[in-house]
Amino acid sequence: MASMGSVIVCPACDLAHRSAELGPGGRTRCARCRRPLQRHEAGNLDTAIALAACALILFFFSNAYPLVTIHANGATRTTTLSGAALGLYHNGHPSLAALVFAS
Repeated sequence: MASMGSVIVCPACDLAHRSAELGPGGRTRCARCRRPLQRHEAGNLDTAIALAACALILFFFSNAYPLVTIHANGATRTTTLSGAALGLYHNGHPSLAALVFAS
């Protein structure tokens, strides 16, 4: 019994194609609309480490600068995201504090 292989559907025109083995730098295009269907992805560990390091640096910078500002009765209070989560926790809203901290 012959195997049909996997099928790729074009995201633009919904034409079905058989998938093909791709070498380095290989790409396939739709026969009808010429949109890219698949490409060889050579993701490696170095790329993942670089993206994780960049995300970690951006995470620390985003938590170091004030994000939440409240103006009430002529007074202004500014805090970071972690400070806002801590304030919610101390005021009796632990579930809301967890959601703020997780974001």
